[in-house]
Amino acid sequence: MWHMSGQCVCRQPQYVPAHIMGKDSAIDTSFIWLAKQVRTILSDDHSASEVPLAARLRSALRCRGFAAGSGLDSGAILAALNLRYGQPFLRGLDIPSSTEEASGIHWPGRILGSITTNGERTPNVLRALLLLGLVSKDVNDFYLSPIEEVKPSAPRPKGYGTPRELTRKLLPSADINAALQASKGKISKAAYSLGVGPSHLVVDMQRQGIRLDLPACTARRLGAHLIAKVRCALQTGIPKTEIASLFGVSKWSIQLIELDSPKLRTVHREVTVDLQRDTHRNAILHRRQTHPTASRSEILRACKGAWKWLLIFDKEWLGENLPEVNRTNAGVRARRINWRDFDIARVVAIRKLVRTELEKQDRPTRLTTSRLLRSVGAIGKNPTLVPLSVAEAKRGSESEEAYMLRRINWALFEYSQFRIPLSMNQFRRIASLHPNRILQFRGHIRETAMKLGLEIDARCAIAEVEI
Repeated sequence: MWHMSGQCVCRQPQYVPAHIMGKDSAIDTSFIWLAKQVRTILSDDHSASEVPLAARLRSALRCRGFAAGSGLDSGAILAALNLRYGQPFLRGLDIPSSTEEASGIHWPGRILGSITTNGERTPNVLRALLLLGLVSKDVNDFYLSPIEEVKPSAPRPKGYGTPRELTRKLLPSADINAALQASKGKISKAAYSLGVGPSHLVVDMQRQGIRLDLPACTARRLGAHLIAKVRCALQTGIPKTEIASLFGVSKWSIQLIELDSPKLRTVHREVTVDLQRDTHRNAILHRRQTHPTASRSEILRACKGAWKWLLIFDKEWLGENLPEVNRTNAGVRARRINWRDFDIARVVAIRKLVRTELEKQDRPTRLTTSRLLRSVGAIGKNPTLVPLSVAEAKRGSESEEAYMLRRINWALFEYSQFRIPLSMNQFRRIASLHPNRILQFRGHIRETAMKLGLEIDARCAIAEVEI
């Protein structure tokens, strides 16, 4: 009744009530609210909105705290539906309302997917009304209230030189300034007076933005020209390890230059982020230029690193510069599998495979459960869906000892065609077995050889030893 509208065309229609009032006041209240919303939709003439109503409902849910990444949190929505309407009411409408149920628990997120919000598909009206009850008191209020989704801020790439989280506390800035003033700007003496190492002190100064003039000895040793080159390299985003090897300066000297210009460290980090972004963007653009007909999946396989980085830190650009999604017809569904017929057909195929293997004249191969299931296309299926196939595969499989006996019998039959006495050296080559493995079945080999009329060489280890 709630899923589709229609009218009985017979002469004496029978109207079956959807709900009988008076049994449960909470359920009665929910049914009355739902009926009022349906009446409002059928009676009022709402002006068409530029934004599809499904998109408005999705935005409203995200604004109310039901967002999960770029989608909706189905678990939180189900919990809110239970509080708003109660499980008896939802079960009466045959709507999954608990995360403990086996199927249908993700419907709140799927009903407002991209195809629905784009206006290509009409959502389930009943479930959409139930979701509307979480964000508005009625349909009229939902139509009139402006809804603007608050977009979450994109994560910021770290880039080179990102400060790591320290497991210790920073030195107080007042103590650092006092120690530097007492030591006349000499880091080693200031660090010694604070009871820490020079690198420890430099890190704390960088974290707190404390400036220190470049020591005179360092300035004379490097020279103004080299210092300018290092600063220019930091501003262009070159990694510090490359700067050290390119200009022959130490990491300590680079840190002292950064202390002389505290903003230089931040500029270097920002520029490296821009370089990372440009590198990954160029990888996607180059792939599209060299392979104009490539699909999204092909670009993903070719540029996995760039795709992943842009998906996290530059998702909007990535969406604008990828090929259009080739969607199949949403109304065409894959044919449902009749698992009972599928299971019976696999049983017949397994029996045929076992019979063929046991009757063949070529070298034997072992019949195992996994081999039988794989050969008939049932190896990756849920065992509860193909119980007959699994049972038949276990019955048709053979133990290692049974397989060895069948393999030895085949080797003896092949050897008997030569009409020469049985020797260990030649027999192990035909059977492709180690002599120690063959000797484990010595008695069976003698009995089978006697039935085949095959003589055993007296010098062979298989022959009986006369005492």
